[in-house]
Amino acid sequence: MRLSFIFALFIFVAIPTYGYSTPTDVGPYDHIYFTGYFTPGSSVTGKIVGVGMPGTQPVELYLGRALRCPPLNTIFGDYYISSVFSRKTLGTIPSSGVLEIPATLPMISAQYDLYIQALIGNELSNLFVMEVRDFAPSGMVLIPEGDYDMGDHHDGLTDALPVHNVDIDAFLMDIHEVTNRQYCDFLNYAYSLGMIEVSEGIVYKKNDTESFCDTTSSSNYSRITWNNGVFGVTRGKMNHPMVTVTWYGAVAYANRRSLQCGLTPCYNTTTWECDFSAGGYRLPTEAEWEKAARGGEHNPYCRYPWGDIVDGSKANYVNSGDPYEANPPHTTPAEYYSGNQVPTGVDMANGYGLYDMAGNVWEWCNDWYNENYYSYCLFLGIDDNPTGPSTGADRVLRGGAWVIGETYLSNANRMHHIPGFQSYCFGFRLVKN
Repeated sequence: MRLSFIFALFIFVAIPTYGYSTPTDVGPYDHIYFTGYFTPGSSVTGKIVGVGMPGTQPVELYLGRALRCPPLNTIFGDYYISSVFSRKTLGTIPSSGVLEIPATLPMISAQYDLYIQALIGNELSNLFVMEVRDFAPSGMVLIPEGDYDMGDHHDGLTDALPVHNVDIDAFLMDIHEVTNRQYCDFLNYAYSLGMIEVSEGIVYKKNDTESFCDTTSSSNYSRITWNNGVFGVTRGKMNHPMVTVTWYGAVAYANRRSLQCGLTPCYNTTTWECDFSAGGYRLPTEAEWEKAARGGEHNPYCRYPWGDIVDGSKANYVNSGDPYEANPPHTTPAEYYSGNQVPTGVDMANGYGLYDMAGNVWEWCNDWYNENYYSYCLFLGIDDNPTGPSTGADRVLRGGAWVIGETYLSNANRMHHIPGFQSYCFGFRLVKN
C-alpha cells in the first residue's frame, strides 16, 4: 500500500523554540517531513498525520541528538548523530490518517540539534534536523514580540508620562531574580581567574575602583560571606535574591553567564557599554522590563502585574506579613509566591510566568535615567526597542522592594541611582535576545 504524504506537527505545552526541516523523498513514500516547535526537557504531545489512502504499515519514530560541529565519525550531512534518546513504535495508520505520538525530549544544549527519522514499514526516512535556534534556557521564559503603551496609566507619575507606544522584539527573561547562590558561584569563579579582588569586605573588579557587591564583612545586609579565599552564603539565604549588588556587579555576572553558555558577552567592562547585538545575557532595557512586568495584560492596563489592588498575599513590600521580616533584608526566596505564601494566596506568576516583578527587590535595568525621556521618545518617534538615553548619572531600577510601600510597586514606577551604589534592596534579573 502506497502512502503518498506524511507529515508530523509537534504541539508543545511549554514555551516553544523554533525548529524546521525540508521535504524529502523516502523510497515509495513521497514528501515526508517534520515541522513545528519543540522545547528541550519538556513533556510534549505530537501528531503524525498520513494524508492519502490508509496504510497497513507500522510506523516508528526515532528522536536523537545531532552535534553541530561534527567529529570524524558517521556524518549525516553536516551532523554527527551522537545518540538516540527515544524510539517509539506508532502502529498502523488508521483511516483517519492521524496517529498520536507521546514523547519526552531531554534537555539539548546549544551545541546540539534535535533530529527525527521515521521508519514506515521497512523504509527509513532521510534525516530531518530541527534546529535549536534559540531555546529557552532553564529558568527563563519567552516574552513575545509586540507593542504596548508604556508609562503610567493610573497615578500621574510625572517621569512615567506621557504614555507612549513602543514595539519590543521577543526576548528571554529570568523567571526569578538572581539568587545569592547563583551570584556566589560567579564570585568564586571570577576570583579563581583573578578577575576580582576583595578589599575591606567589598568585591571589586581587579585593579579597578568599580565595586561589584558587599560581603558580610563590609555590610550587615549582605548575605555573601568571604572566608579564606572562598565566597559563601549565610545559612538559609541561598535561594533569596542577591542584594547589595551594584549595576557593575550585575553586568559582570551577565558576562560570565554568557561565557559559560558559549555566547558572546554583551558588555565591554572597560567602557561598560552594552552591545545589544552580541547575543549574550544582559540587563533588560526599561521598556523590556515594563512589557515583561505587565504580563501581556493590556486591556485594561493594570497598576500591578495582577490588577489594581495589592495585599500581602501578592507581593513582598513593607509590613506585607511574610515570615521573613525579622532581620533585614526582608527578602522572600524564589518561588515563595507560588501558592504556599503567607498570607495565604494563589500562585502569583504573571501572564508570562514571571515572579516578583512587583516587590522583593528593586531590579537594575540597563538604561541611563532621564526624567524627561518619555517626552523625548514621543517627540522624536523613538518607539522601536528603545534602549534609553546615551548618557546619564543614574541607572534605572524597577519593581519596588520589601522596604517600601505598595505605591512604589506599580508597573510604571521608575527608580534610579548611581550604578556603583550597593543597597540592601537592589537586585537584578537577566534577559537574552
